[in-house]
Amino acid sequence: MSGFILQKGTTHGLGNRLFMLSAAIHYCRQQNAKLVIDWNDGCYSDSGDSFWKAFRLVNCEDILAEDQNPSSLNNCSTQQTAWQGKFHQQATPIFQQIKEQTNHKGEDFHQIPSLSALSTMPYTINGNSVAVICGYKRKQTRAMELLKHLRLSPEFSEKLHTDISSFQTEQIKNAPYVGIHVRSSCEGHFEKPDYQRIKQFVNKRYRQPRIFLATDTSAEIERAEKIFGKQLIIQEKIFPDTSNKQYSTEPFALHKIDNENQTHPVDKLNVLYEAIRDIHLLSISSELYVQIGSTFSELAMLYFQQNPLQVRPNRQSPIRQRCGILWRSALRSRMRINHIVPSRGWISSD
Repeated sequence: MSGFILQKGTTHGLGNRLFMLSAAIHYCRQQNAKLVIDWNDGCYSDSGDSFWKAFRLVNCEDILAEDQNPSSLNNCSTQQTAWQGKFHQQATPIFQQIKEQTNHKGEDFHQIPSLSALSTMPYTINGNSVAVICGYKRKQTRAMELLKHLRLSPEFSEKLHTDISSFQTEQIKNAPYVGIHVRSSCEGHFEKPDYQRIKQFVNKRYRQPRIFLATDTSAEIERAEKIFGKQLIIQEKIFPDTSNKQYSTEPFALHKIDNENQTHPVDKLNVLYEAIRDIHLLSISSELYVQIGSTFSELAMLYFQQNPLQVRPNRQSPIRQRCGILWRSALRSRMRINHIVPSRGWISSD
């Protein structure tokens, strides 16, 4: 054995975490290393086991460490010196310490070699050493690893099956529907979609189509409701209190607001489930509109199971010019997503 790769949860959303995991799985096989997954950052739970409550990995027995407690690694060596003896700690406080000590201006964890191995991978992990992967680097993702190995836990899978069945029979009456993902909370990072043009476009293609919108703010739902009206499908979801700056950024929903404007703690694991549910609802839609650059959108495209249409996802795309958002019927990728069958989705029983 050549050592360990530790994938840390950070304050990034679900898309970034899972694509980080894809890189970790790839490098574990490349380096003959053991994988430890630790999402103890408080985003989806207050303990480090939120990943294992929501997911499982199949055909990874050869790379998974028997002890998934990161404290067991504290006596190991590492090239990520910021983690030496601190593998059990959360990533964000260590990142803040590094920023204060080095005047680092960026916000990406992977840009700091002492914090994340993604900035220097691939390199040889020797003996009892640890490579820590945190942050997100698009060029090092290995999406096929998710398709091959990532599945939902039995509890989450059963819950999702129930909710999807109810959604299909009660809300859309087993009719086709259009999925839209909009990342609304990061102002200036993503284009705002032109809902009016999207409405015109889908109404030409479908007769009275229903619209499912996955987004991260209640204000975005209100904006969409003004355009789509009763066409819009509303799913119950927890949104952040944007008046509280401490919780107005990721993780998006650490608490909820009741009718009397009082805040209450929420079940963080349920926040993770809602994200998974939204990705799945997007992925089984008849047509999908996503935001360029969003890893949440990329996950939805990854599991999208319709035949692809030829739409170029670049700045010259007529759909993007018309709607401010990317229209896809499958992931444009070398993975030949049109050959993915439902049994390879993350709720399969294998």
